[in-house]
Amino acid sequence: MKYRHSLRFRIVFSYFIASSLIGAVFSAFLYIGISQLEEQLIFVHIKDELNYFIKLTSRDKTTTRQTTQTYSAYRLKPGEPVPGFPNLEKLSPGLHEIELDEREDFIHIIEQNGYRYYIIYDATAYEHKEHLLMAMLAGAILLMIILGVWAAYLFSGKLIAPVTRLANEVDEITGKVGEHELAVSYANDEVGKLAQAFDRYARRITQFLRRERHFTADASHELRTPLTIIQGAVEMLQHNSQLDEKSLHRLDRIERAAHDMGQNLEVLLLLAREAEQGDISDEDTDIAAILERLAKLYREQIKQDAIVLHVDIQSRPCLSVPSAAVRIILNNLISNAIKYTGSGRVDVVLTDSTIEVIDTGCGISEHELQHVFERGFRGKDIDSFGSGLGLSIVKRICDHFGWQVSIDSAEGEGTLVRWVFSAGQLE
Repeated sequence: MKYRHSLRFRIVFSYFIASSLIGAVFSAFLYIGISQLEEQLIFVHIKDELNYFIKLTSRDKTTTRQTTQTYSAYRLKPGEPVPGFPNLEKLSPGLHEIELDEREDFIHIIEQNGYRYYIIYDATAYEHKEHLLMAMLAGAILLMIILGVWAAYLFSGKLIAPVTRLANEVDEITGKVGEHELAVSYANDEVGKLAQAFDRYARRITQFLRRERHFTADASHELRTPLTIIQGAVEMLQHNSQLDEKSLHRLDRIERAAHDMGQNLEVLLLLAREAEQGDISDEDTDIAAILERLAKLYREQIKQDAIVLHVDIQSRPCLSVPSAAVRIILNNLISNAIKYTGSGRVDVVLTDSTIEVIDTGCGISEHELQHVFERGFRGKDIDSFGSGLGLSIVKRICDHFGWQVSIDSAEGEGTLVRWVFSAGQLE
């Protein structure tokens, strides 16, 4: 479950809910208890008063009615209506509670010696006092909840102080992983165990970063050395006057390939290092020049195939990034377009801020389109060789420099890949 509120808010809110529920349950039980106690006391009282009235009328046969401020007693014949209280003669003997003309009355009826004896107790004033008491009780409970929430807010700050402190320390060590231990500043409790877990995780990250730096340094050294040897050998062979033009052309291709491999290595090592997005390079890279060079190479490769490669250069923007980054992107986009176009046309359109590569090939299904930038993903119907890393590397380079790359495709109709440059890196 993903929480959207702070730990302190959740503690205070939980206390508020608990206090409200406890207050509601307490109020309900208290109300029921007071109501039952009220009925018991009133019923006992009116029973005593009615018994006294029966004894009084038995001694004085002329007495048929007795009235006080709180009750009225009557001795009537069965079926005879009670003055001022209609339909009481229809009630059965026993205790009753009725509301009449905004009055709440308790009535006790006894049949004895051929008469019906009534006592009618006016409980309106008592009910008003009861309602006032319940209102005061509700106000007291509400005040208790408010004070409790306020106290919970104060104490929750102290309660979660270790967690807050740990969160701040973790936030402050961003970029300084492994330099100091967190757990030494905390007790051996839940927060301390959490700090220990952070320390273990930080140590693992430190080890990973150390291995990555070592690998980067080793790869840089071990791969640059043979490339340097190849380039040196090519330079020596180029000065050999006995080589014919065809051999010199092949040497030129080897030299360009070695140079490109060196630049590709620089870009891949750049992606492997932790760096700020949008690193600015001192190199001014002419996108159009790289595109023209790649187009020439691919036209030589596909001249026997039924594929037309058309390049439309509408602008010649320059980017302050390594040229290898641009070349890797263009190389992957164009090679993919050619690879998946058995016969047809591939168009590359360069504007001042975008490059679009459009092909008439087999297209990409909607399901596969969601995974094309994932590392190692290859379409299920692709017969050509490949590792599925090309578009993944393109996406990583674009993310690194703050660019955008998107693909629109329909299966069987072709594909459009759009690369949008970052305006801040345009010259």
